[in-house]
Amino acid sequence: MVALAGTAAAVGWIVHQSRAISRDLTVVQASASRFGADLAARDPAAARRALADISSLMRDAQGRADGRAWGATVDLPVAGRPARTVRGLVDAASRMARTVLPDLVDVVERLGPVSASSFGGGVDLPTVAAIRPALDDALANLVGISAELRALPQASGSGRVDQALSSLSKDTATMLAGVSRADTAARLAPPMLGADGVRRYFLAIQTNAEARGTAGLVGAYAIVSADHGRLRFDRFGSDDDIPSAATAVVDLGPRFDMRYGGDGAARSLADSNLSPHFPYAAAVWAGLWQRATGQRLDGALATDPIGLGSVLAVTGPVTLPDGERVTAADVARVTEQDAYARYPDPKARKAFLVEMARAVGNALQTRQVAPVAMLRALTTMADSGRLRLWSAHPSEQSLLAGTELGGVLPGTSGPFAALVVNNAAGTKLDYYLYRSVDYRLGDCRGGRRPSTVRIVLENTAPPKGLPTYVTRRSDAGSAGRRPGSNRLWVSLYAGLGARLTRATLDGAPARVSPGLELGRPVFSAFLEIAPGQRRVLELALDESAVAAAPTVPVQPLVRPQVTEVSGANCAG
Repeated sequence: MVALAGTAAAVGWIVHQSRAISRDLTVVQASASRFGADLAARDPAAARRALADISSLMRDAQGRADGRAWGATVDLPVAGRPARTVRGLVDAASRMARTVLPDLVDVVERLGPVSASSFGGGVDLPTVAAIRPALDDALANLVGISAELRALPQASGSGRVDQALSSLSKDTATMLAGVSRADTAARLAPPMLGADGVRRYFLAIQTNAEARGTAGLVGAYAIVSADHGRLRFDRFGSDDDIPSAATAVVDLGPRFDMRYGGDGAARSLADSNLSPHFPYAAAVWAGLWQRATGQRLDGALATDPIGLGSVLAVTGPVTLPDGERVTAADVARVTEQDAYARYPDPKARKAFLVEMARAVGNALQTRQVAPVAMLRALTTMADSGRLRLWSAHPSEQSLLAGTELGGVLPGTSGPFAALVVNNAAGTKLDYYLYRSVDYRLGDCRGGRRPSTVRIVLENTAPPKGLPTYVTRRSDAGSAGRRPGSNRLWVSLYAGLGARLTRATLDGAPARVSPGLELGRPVFSAFLEIAPGQRRVLELALDESAVAAAPTVPVQPLVRPQVTEVSGANCAG
């Protein structure tokens, strides 16, 4: 009875103190929101005032959680778990206020006030180098804080305490991702933007009306130079400028040759990006350029017409030489649908695409844009797969590979389902392709789990009225097919260690070829799809039971993929 009475008193005291700390943290949250707004506005003086308020409140909360009574309570069997979590929360938040937030203010102070600028105006590389130490420190502290939060009791017995832990953990993860991104950019920007001499890059404009693993067929390109932070577009051209090579321009290994070599993927621009692993395509582009011109490049970038639209949303519309005005809303339609009807001659259509790329490049170089808006657009493009970057310098590429910009096929374990479609007919019909992926995860037992991936593909092309160039097929065996029919090479990249147990196409048994790319299982099939036809490919898998959230990357085509994931994660 005495023990129960003592425990009840301790619980009551903890509840009372926790409410006081909760009030402190609620006010801290409001100050933190103000702090974040001040940082975004590049107002370091205001951010320091908000930080002073946060620090004062955290000292009060720390004082409550560091008392002797609280220290004794953490060892109690009932009250101990929430007490330990509350103390851990206060310690983590206090450490963030002492270390991370001051570093971020220092970064903003060095960057200076926001002012509109153009890409042609260049990047201040000495300032980028100056902010790196603060970003490094902030990143190291955030990694430590994240580890401390993960070590706390995740189910303390107090709903309010558990909610506070979940909220702070999510906020810390978001901040960690942002600071990590900024730190990587600060490491990469000086060398890649020519701090030590001119750098040159191949910029591919991918036309995803004809699907490829990284997005679409390379229709136009530019050579971009970077010299001490200043960017310029040296040359624009079409794929006709870059002939296929007689032999491979880069050795990508026997497994690459086994899967793609028969299609000339390492010697032809048209087949260079069948794999979704962007570094493969980029290395081939650099190799083809060097074979054709003798000029060695330092890397490669890629985007598509939808990516160009994201840029135009920031720079504003562009006017082409013939007087046509193109906006962010219509650049994809104009380049991937209208142009085929407007220019029956392929050379004229390619010239139009080159002029479009030139106009967007000129807008980037000359127009004053808000840096925050442009950064937001580029981030969105990278996250959606519509901006990719590769460096020919290994130390830089190792950093890029860990970012969304790198576009690598990940080697991480866990549930994984990536649908990749390649046009195998030579048509331009993938503008009309509808895709959906339904990934159903089964129960985890004995280290394995059954899963099903249901892929729906529909050719929504109109049955008539499309230009011949759009519907014309170049694949063998296409004779007698209806105009508007398409042939797709469909691949599902699955989780590490996954095995295919059954495959059906439209409900009937289907023949699917197994393979391996960068250690990841991939299951592929060729599908014929008539205009208006809907095909359903269903794959039953036996997967490793890994306690990780499912990953479902989306290939950047014209129409968005509809994705559904169901089933619980495996518990540890």
